[in-house]
Amino acid sequence: MEEKPIKKIYATVIHGDKKITEFMQACDLFDNAKIIGKIDEITLDIKPGVNLAENSYLRSVVENLKNAYEHAGHNVAFVHIVHVQDDNIIVLNNKGNVKPYINKKIRQISDGKKSFIFEEFLKRIGIKVETDEHRFIINY
Repeated sequence: MEEKPIKKIYATVIHGDKKITEFMQACDLFDNAKIIGKIDEITLDIKPGVNLAENSYLRSVVENLKNAYEHAGHNVAFVHIVHVQDDNIIVLNNKGNVKPYINKKIRQISDGKKSFIFEEFLKRIGIKVETDEHRFIINY
């Protein structure tokens, strides 16, 4: 039996329930730049025939993931393709070939118990960002 080639996209998404964030903001527990969020590492299986070397396809994956989470009622802070696997070849996206989606209105993310500064997280995973004096991301 012939083995099917493996085509996968590995991505990181930071998202959280929009209604809970709005509630926390309405109660003055969060400012408008802080959201409820969690970090998901997801794997997408790609159908045969798709050329994963095309950055336009990968950019559309970032946009489609963002739209899908938002459609489900989530705030989306970050969508990033970490790497792609095309059969036995794994290509890292560490040079920024496919830019991540970064919500510039978000400064802090909380899981409900502890929080972190968004800018610091991005720098820790190797994404270069510029911020203003209030730590809002202005460029990446």
